[in-house]
Amino acid sequence: MGRRESGVVLVERTSVFAMNPFVNIHHHGPSSGSVSIQNFDYWEDLELPKGFFSAGIHPWFPPTEEQWVAIQKAWDDPRCLALGECGLDRLRGEKLEEQKKWFELQLQS
Repeated sequence: MGRRESGVVLVERTSVFAMNPFVNIHHHGPSSGSVSIQNFDYWEDLELPKGFFSAGIHPWFPPTEEQWVAIQKAWDDPRCLALGECGLDRLRGEKLEEQKKWFELQLQS
């Protein structure tokens, strides 16, 4: 997890990111062929995306034990480039205290 400790992900100039001026940094579901980072939607499917992806605990969907294990596995995968989708939502989801617990836990991971 060293790449998240510094907050920087190094991408070589010869990579697909350097060859395309536009990158979709957040989408759900398989890519339509664009250069993109898919969100790992653990609340729908425990299988990791095929390409680059982000992974985090969504405030609306507190993870089950099985989902939590899948999220941790995702964070260890070299294709995981970002922490997300994560945050707090006062209008929807679990009580704010429960959301804060998961938010802080994933920031410490």
